[in-house]
Amino acid sequence: TCPFAAPSVSAWRAVAVAVTDPTFPIPTSSGIFSIVFAVFGASMVLLRHYAYSGSRAKYRAYHPNMMCVALAFVLPQTVYGTAMVMGAVPAFVWARRNPKHFDVFGYAVAAGLIAGEGIGGVVNAIFQVAGIAGPAPYGTQVGCPALSC
Repeated sequence: TCPFAAPSVSAWRAVAVAVTDPTFPIPTSSGIFSIVFAVFGASMVLLRHYAYSGSRAKYRAYHPNMMCVALAFVLPQTVYGTAMVMGAVPAFVWARRNPKHFDVFGYAVAAGLIAGEGIGGVVNAIFQVAGIAGPAPYGTQVGCPALSC
């Protein structure tokens, strides 16, 4: 397996193969499924925009965002959803307990965490290329006394 797995490479590879293959390897049921869910997604957006108005506008916050639902079909791993939950839950609690403090620092902390994850990915790539990444489940052996990790 590739240590630099991109989140949606497998999905976009499948799309590229499907549209360039002369025999069109997509079953008819998949096409029907895509059309049905495209109509469903569009109707959910229209429902949110037009039905939740006036006295029902307070329910708009509980309507699912269809882009987030679609993202779950594209990303083959649960890592990104888990990371979102791990950031959203503390942010929710923080915003409830101290909204003024959250308004000042919340977005900066979130941006720092996102940047930190990106920097960690760069460091991981450097370790992979340099051959010091260590075994997959344990991480790197840099800093371990006598390579005992």
